[in-house]
Amino acid sequence: MRVRGGRLGTALAAVALTALLGAGGVCGDAGRAHAAALAKPKVPIGVDPGGVGVAVIGEGIDYARPEIAARLARDGEGEIIGFDLVDRDRQPYATPPRPDPCRNAADATAGSTCRAEHPAITVLRHAPGARIGIFRIGPEPRQLAEAIAMVAKSPLRIVLFQVAPPADLLREAAQRFPELSFKVPEPARPAAYPAELRQLPNVSLGCGEQPVTGVPAADGACGSAALHAALEALTAAGVRRP
Repeated sequence: MRVRGGRLGTALAAVALTALLGAGGVCGDAGRAHAAALAKPKVPIGVDPGGVGVAVIGEGIDYARPEIAARLARDGEGEIIGFDLVDRDRQPYATPPRPDPCRNAADATAGSTCRAEHPAITVLRHAPGARIGIFRIGPEPRQLAEAIAMVAKSPLRIVLFQVAPPADLLREAAQRFPELSFKVPEPARPAAYPAELRQLPNVSLGCGEQPVTGVPAADGACGSAALHAALEALTAAGVRRP
């Protein structure tokens, strides 16, 4: 798929230019990536489980957990559909975080040490028949842009962001890839997303974890229940691949 123009296109062009020029030192980057790969567990062997494809773009996940490994989206050769854009490999791993996740509003009171539940866990808890693609990114906008472009070329059609993306990048992605459905947490500053962005037909805000409490949204256009219903509807319709 050809992507050009705007921040998304500029970010992807920057990725390509960096690769061509070997910015940061090709040997140094390759060495760091190799060391990172050695520190990660291998992706468990498996086959594609079928079901509605959901891409999660964020910090990565412990894919060795049995409940995650069983639902990883895979291609015909058993390779996972996902990528680590920080280490540049197919092992989008994140060390199991501490402390334990918040399970309800009572857990998320002031001074609580619990953390937000990973969006992939939330999806599988509400829609256990989904298949998950994990795309690990760092803070650089170009990694986010490249992850979105990768998802667009994959069979995954629903995109969950662990952190609300910049408004201009989200707008361009939604307009360039109308076949994707973007589910976005409400930004910490609601005014950061103008009304015209909120009205795009393939963008839903309020999905995943709420920025203050760290617990799943209970209702609204993209609360956990609504996301569950949407996934079930897609599954019932037999929508597995584009």
